Amino acid sequence: MIVLRYLAGLFNRAQVRLFQFSDKSTIWRYGSLLVKNNHRAVIIRTGLVNESFYGVTYDISFPCPDCVEQKSSEPWQFSSTLVRRAIELNSPSIQCHRLFHIASVTDLQAVIPPDSKSNYDLHLEQSVRDLKAYKQNIAVDVVFLYPPDNVPSDSEKLTKIDPRQIKDDLAKHGLKVWSPDSMCEFKIENHFLIIKEARFILFGISSELVLNESNKNLYDAYQTIQNFLRKPIIPILFGMDKRWQETPLGIAMTDVLYIKMQEKKRYELKMQEIIERLQHDKTKNEFERLRDQPTDVFISYCWTNSYDAVSKGTKSTSTSLGWGDPRTLKDFLEQRDLSVWMDITRLGKSGVLHDIVQGLKKTKVVIACVSDEYTDSDTCKNEFLFAKNTLRLPVILAVFGLGDKWRTTEVGMCSCHCSQINFQYENPSAFEDIFKFVQDNLPKRHGSATLNLSASTAPIVEENTTTAYQELFELTQRKFLRLTMNMAESMSVRPFPRLFALDFVGKEERTAQEIQTIEFADAQRGTVTEKEKKISGEKDEEKKDVDKEDAANVDDNKTETQPEKLIKKLCIRVLCENEENWHPAGHPFATEKRFVQRSSSYLSRIMLFLKHSELPLEIMTSEGEIELQRLTEDAKAITIELKDSYGSLRRWVMDSDPEEKYCGLKRCLMPSGKMLWLCDEHQKQPRVVVVTDSVSSSTGHRDEEKNMIMTALERLYEKIANNEITPFVKQPSSNRPSLTSSQRLKRRSSRAGREATTIKQYIEVIDKDKDNTINEDHESAPAYEQVGVTPSVKSAVCTVM
Repeated sequence: MIVLRYLAGLFNRAQVRLFQFSDKSTIWRYGSLLVKNNHRAVIIRTGLVNESFYGVTYDISFPCPDCVEQKSSEPWQFSSTLVRRAIELNSPSIQCHRLFHIASVTDLQAVIPPDSKSNYDLHLEQSVRDLKAYKQNIAVDVVFLYPPDNVPSDSEKLTKIDPRQIKDDLAKHGLKVWSPDSMCEFKIENHFLIIKEARFILFGISSELVLNESNKNLYDAYQTIQNFLRKPIIPILFGMDKRWQETPLGIAMTDVLYIKMQEKKRYELKMQEIIERLQHDKTKNEFERLRDQPTDVFISYCWTNSYDAVSKGTKSTSTSLGWGDPRTLKDFLEQRDLSVWMDITRLGKSGVLHDIVQGLKKTKVVIACVSDEYTDSDTCKNEFLFAKNTLRLPVILAVFGLGDKWRTTEVGMCSCHCSQINFQYENPSAFEDIFKFVQDNLPKRHGSATLNLSASTAPIVEENTTTAYQELFELTQRKFLRLTMNMAESMSVRPFPRLFALDFVGKEERTAQEIQTIEFADAQRGTVTEKEKKISGEKDEEKKDVDKEDAANVDDNKTETQPEKLIKKLCIRVLCENEENWHPAGHPFATEKRFVQRSSSYLSRIMLFLKHSELPLEIMTSEGEIELQRLTEDAKAITIELKDSYGSLRRWVMDSDPEEKYCGLKRCLMPSGKMLWLCDEHQKQPRVVVVTDSVSSSTGHRDEEKNMIMTALERLYEKIANNEITPFVKQPSSNRPSLTSSQRLKRRSSRAGREATTIKQYIEVIDKDKDNTINEDHESAPAYEQVGVTPSVKSAVCTVM
């Protein structure tokens, strides 16, 4: 229950804003019942504040994390004012006043609504970490899709193989297999995430898949998985009909190894073949995948406490070796089917410290093998404090060596409430005791064999996990949009969409710049004649014939030469701001890597959590991993602030959209009171009001922007007059006759028409002359137009302002 003490009228306003989550039968004057997904909340008004009060001051309180973990009925409430004061004083922790828990200030800071870039980065990191955790529960081993026509009827079960039996037998081998509830109603966009995260894809192939119109969604899903997600597919062939081999699918699968599930008597043999294929792919590059996988236990220890390390050359001390060995503990836990992170098997991918941090972020329980030598090591101490205070992971102490001075150190003070097992002296039950502590602290893993979930509860758990993931992602979206809206509002420019993402230009996709060039050419020259269309078509046919010959030559000489790899072009996509799911809108804006680097501070943040979305961006595939990694590295190296990085990117997109098409988006007033930019589809949602078409508002912003440009140019001229900036003036050619602007435009258009025989050549001529028109009326132009400081007036505004 949520109790609100608002000013008169504010509570009813909140009810209206939250009406979309209310049930009409459970809303009254002083309260409402809110329902979203599987969560319910009651909001009630308990009292009124004096109506003559002119302002409202508020503070945010949130419960102590340890009190919540212990399920305290009255957890202590930390105020955001107290947390911000602790941040100002650089205090590492504050204490709960009810049960005296020690809470990390960094952890509490990630709970308060962000009011700065650094605070937002903490929220983003925590949200991404939680999204990864939920995704691990959503991920399955195998996605199995097949045409519903291949399910045999009762009379055919003795002669035909049932695809559902394959799914059941795979599950008996310990694999987590997912198939949609209804193959007839299956759409890949509704299950994009689970397919994207699956390790293997089994796909049923038959003539029914290709020839039946009712299976079009399944056939499109096959194309998407193979061509867009580029995930390996293991084809399973059903039925004796071979007509599918004559279709484009059959031609594309000529060199693909598929498994024939056509004869009932050979079912067991073919089932074994599927298992072997899955196991072969599973063991391939196992060590590389091992270092990226989450673990159950992280063992933090000092090498001088290990007999194995000392036998291999590590120097020991008089108190470093006791009865137990941390590396023996690792072997013991792995024999109990627990995945364990230890430096000897997990280091070596990205550097020691980076691998340790990633290992701690992806584990569930930490075993700290404490000793005097452990607390003398800065690396070991940092591992312990990072796990205990920052990540708030459950920590179990395993005491090694022979010393006892570690108890008086910072590690000893912070571990007062941790469970301890002594390995200093002979203790036969120590290994079993620590295994029991680990089991008690491990979160329940949905789908694990040890949980023994029934068939009826497993779908509920999966549904709850998916719902929680979706809600967390929507929350992360709202936080990022709020930050972006604040940055956009600080820019004194006309209204414009606010969300931008990095991607590759599609293979046959036109960019916004190309569309503008073609439209400009059509406006200058008119519609292309039928003769030019015929000539252009003949050239295209000739080009296709040449391409086919080249492809044939490549096939004939495949062992000698390899086809040249197509270079992907980067672009910026504008996103629809729909609250439930953002998605690309309109044509992309082609860009260069140097501009992406300048905008990396903003782009790296939005791409960080979009990687966990269902957005169909080509850069999210394996081909874009290197580009995204480079983007993150550029953001760390660059010194441009987030606000400036975003402002530069947004201004560039605005300049690239001179006709104000806004990529098909319109500014809309939402039922919640927010102003969002939505596409045509989402504009039709109930109680959404389109406000973009307000001419007066757009004209007012345009006039304001023009005034800003003129003011900036005047300041620029003053700086040049005071010798603060050295002007660069392009002198006119002495041999060139003076022409007016209209004469120059007429001459250029006529020359372009004479020289161009096709629309493409005409565009090239126009572009070639475009740069020679800026300063040709040099003598008659005002002083501020003679200055060649920048080719873009709007860029000059950004420079001076």
